[in-house]
Amino acid sequence: MVALTCVARGIGGVDDLRAHLDPSRVFFGVLRFTFGKGTFARDKYVFVHWNGDACSVVKRGRANAQKQAVEVRDARCVVCDAARECGARSVARGVGG
Repeated sequence: MVALTCVARGIGGVDDLRAHLDPSRVFFGVLRFTFGKGTFARDKYVFVHWNGDACSVVKRGRANAQKQAVEVRDARCVVCDAARECGARSVARGVGG
């Protein structure tokens, strides 16, 4: 089993998350979006699955085997294989899809 560690957390949204992505690793992340205000506020979650394009196949397979352990229930999943794919538009598709 691959040990999972928290690399970072914050309130910077997609740009903050993307700043921590390393092309030689696999990362899992969660973004929370709140729509509306007061009693009409609703939270939407997007689970981001990052497969670095420079990550070895074996390392990727071992980390990806842990995906179910970290997936967030009721969250949409967005899979990114390159930093340019992990942007606001990809995440917006995850929230709306």
